[in-house]
Amino acid sequence: MNIVLDFDSTLIQAESLDILAAICNRSKTIQEEIKHITNLGMIGEISIQESLSQRIKLINATPADLSELIVKLFSFISPSIVALTKMKSIFPKNCYIVSGGFLEYIMPVCKRIGFLESNIIANQFVLKDNTIIDFNRSLPIAHNMGKVKVINEFQLARPICMIGDGYTDLEAKLEGAVDYFIGYTETVYRDYIVERADAVCSDFYEVVKFIKENG
Repeated sequence: MNIVLDFDSTLIQAESLDILAAICNRSKTIQEEIKHITNLGMIGEISIQESLSQRIKLINATPADLSELIVKLFSFISPSIVALTKMKSIFPKNCYIVSGGFLEYIMPVCKRIGFLESNIIANQFVLKDNTIIDFNRSLPIAHNMGKVKVINEFQLARPICMIGDGYTDLEAKLEGAVDYFIGYTETVYRDYIVERADAVCSDFYEVVKFIKENG
């Protein structure tokens, strides 16, 4: 079985841009607004482009802030991911990260865990005058149904299992890009998502059990 994972609130127990906002010393009001925008995107109420654009403008981060973020994210890696990494028949060659987050911080975290660089797809920041001002809108992952497009482009052997906490993860199953969708609830539980999942897992020990039973 090929495994595709989300990053935020799945591989890590947090939302990266929420942490970045705190690093940039944004006010509590702005931090709450960013969290609200994140959630709207996760339940499919606004587009990925709108969600990313609004949050980037509110955060107004620099490359130095990203460096601090990466260090913090190491401590948010789900401890149970060790269960997946022990599946030598699958990990790392059959495990992929497809995220609407950003490669600049996702890559170092995932490489530390052991994911192959070629198996990691995410958005990319655009900088101007040492400030993050936008994201690369030319990438497939930056558009609606981006995860569906990316997974299809991989041309992976079936069956494929998508693991995540948000609508864009569920969408991969709804659009036929994957065979199974696991609603991952270790960090956040979204009723709309888990009600439509093939399975609900709260850690990667449960994920591994599902893979062994269905792979």
